Amino acid sequence: MKSLNFSSRFLIALGWCTLLLVQASLAQNFRFGKNLLSERVAAPVMKYINTNPGTDIDTTILLHHDKWNDMIVPGSTWAQYYKFKSLHTIVELGIDHAYLPVHQQAYAIKIAYTVNGYSNPQAPNTISQVIYDTLTIAYRPDSLAQYQDKQLKKYYGFHKVEVVVNTLFDVSDPLQPPVPVDFNRSGSYDNLNFYFQVAMDVQVYHKKGRDNSSNAVN
Repeated sequence: MKSLNFSSRFLIALGWCTLLLVQASLAQNFRFGKNLLSERVAAPVMKYINTNPGTDIDTTILLHHDKWNDMIVPGSTWAQYYKFKSLHTIVELGIDHAYLPVHQQAYAIKIAYTVNGYSNPQAPNTISQVIYDTLTIAYRPDSLAQYQDKQLKKYYGFHKVEVVVNTLFDVSDPLQPPVPVDFNRSGSYDNLNFYFQVAMDVQVYHKKGRDNSSNAVN
């Protein structure tokens, strides 16, 4: 087998170094920003603000990421400057273990809710998708008992969401169908050590920046 002389080995090494430097310089152009926005409503607040009679719940959470207002400006050129690597909306129902006084009654609940998702900045007031879903949790005052104290679901591709809590169901008895709860200010339901939360986990890829005059800066 023919061996490489010093000059050949040097040129090959130089080529590899040049390739690595080019890749490194290209990688510097990839700037990722990530932020998590969230809003949580505690059960006592949800109950207090609900003045609807019957089982309808008057709780709506509206959330959008920090680029949305820039994107919906008429004639916006936002797509020249950034795009989205990920757009996750996370809806969560959970037990608040810091709630006082410590709750002594075991229970299980299911919440039915609607996700109105907005994904088109050119039609910012038009709902792109409607999703009907539920979350279920349980609570046991015995600290050694096993139970699911948190459940969450993820939805993808929305720049803005409007999540509406529709109905709370008592599902404490697994042998019985879900029972709608009269969950309003004057209602007697008092299992209130839970929360409902909506979050947006967004990762943005910045193509180029802007100066103070909104001109492109590579």
